[in-house]
Parts: sequence; structure tokens; C-alpha cells
Amino acid sequence: MGDKNNQIINGDSNNQTIINVNGDLVQGIDRQQVVDIIKSFCYVNRDDVIEIVKNAIESIDEKYRIMPDKRIFVPAIQRLAYSMDNVTVKNAYKNLLSSSMNKNKFMIMHPSYVDIISQLNSDEIKLLDTLIGSTHITYPLINMRLKTKNSNDLGIILLKYFTDIGYGVCDIPENITVYIENLIRLNLITIPYGQFLTDKQHYTKLENHDKVLTIKNDICNSGAKNIDFKFDHMVFGLTQFGYNFIAICR
Repeated sequence: MGDKNNQIINGDSNNQTIINVNGDLVQGIDRQQVVDIIKSFCYVNRDDVIEIVKNAIESIDEKYRIMPDKRIFVPAIQRLAYSMDNVTVKNAYKNLLSSSMNKNKFMIMHPSYVDIISQLNSDEIKLLDTLIGSTHITYPLINMRLKTKNSNDLGIILLKYFTDIGYGVCDIPENITVYIENLIRLNLITIPYGQFLTDKQHYTKLENHDKVLTIKNDICNSGAKNIDFKFDHMVFGLTQFGYNFIAICR
């Protein structure tokens, strides 16, 4: 056997990159094979997908390029092909494809990320993009409840999981409750039980948000008597799974 530390194979520079790292052979990307996979499994917008994947390959440092896992790559290019008219979703798939061919990122790749993107709308992806990439950062969240004055009843929830983080970011920030619930369902974010921020200013800001005040005014103007509004203070943040998802798809 030859000296492992001196094993170097030179392939076609247009199609294949093979490099020697610390004595171990690391096979790079066979571009033609990647294109052939796309031609075999992608049935619409094929040329556009090929161009996107080529650009994704070029964006990766050569020494980190690896052949993608077909379990991830094939469904990702198929979903990408049907997402060309939505820039936000298209970019999420593009970034996932790039990560699937990047040795540094592939280690935190999960096959379910392909399906998760398909279960997110563009607003939810934009919302995730605003979150700092850390599982230690939390964001204020409130529930708004209506109860009878001087009673110990919990009341009814008028507004659930409200945060203003989507305003100025999402196209329909009024749907924030649905977005938060979906991100929880997908285990991308979590609301840790019993935790809240000690700085009450974060919650005062939410309690005086236009959406909250509109709900208050509508109820008060309806002639309701002997009522009171209470707020539950909470926080939400990324799960480790969500942190990895953002690292792969951002």
C-alpha cells in the first residue's frame, strides 16, 4: 500500500474536486452527477433548479464541498422546483441545498428539514430569520385574558401568544398567534413553563400595542360591565432543533 498521507487524485477540474486533508481522502462534488440527479428527479423548472444548485456549489469553499445525501437532495430539489414564485421559500430551499453539500454544515443537517420548510409560509420563515441564532435568547410573549372584576377565575383568553416581533417583518403580522403555534408544533421554538423576563417594560410595550388596545376598546364600547383585563407574561425561544434548522436554512 502507498503512503496514505501522499494519496492525491486529480479529477476533471470542471466536474470533480478531490482534495487531501490531513492525510485523509475527501471526495468533493461531482458536478455532472449532481446535474444528472436533478434531470432524473426534477420535472418542472429543471433549468432554473440546475442554475440555483450550480450557484450553491460555487458558494461553498472547495475544500468543504461534498456529495449530498439523496434522501435530502432529491426531495429538496423537487420542492424547490415548485417554489420558484415565492422568493422567501425558494431561498430557504436554496440554503438547505447548499448546506447539504457543505461538510461543515452537513453534520447538523436533518432529513426532516426538507418537509419542515414545506410546512412554513413565507411569514413564518421571515419570523425565524429575525431570531438571534441562540437557544439562550428569549423573547417576550403575552396572553390577554378577560375576567370578572374581583374574582379569582382565570377568565377567557382573548389574545394568545402575542408578540410584536413580526411587525415590520411579516406581510400579515396580525396572524402571529397562528405562526407561533405552528413553530411550536414543528418544535422550532418553545415556551418554557413559568419563565418570564424580569424587565416589565418588555410586557408593558406589548400590553399597549395597537392590536391589544383595539380589542380592549371594542369590548369596553360594547357595554360590557364588571370586567377586567389580565395578562400572562411568558417568553419563547429557539429549541436546539430550531437553532440547527436556522443554521441550515438561513
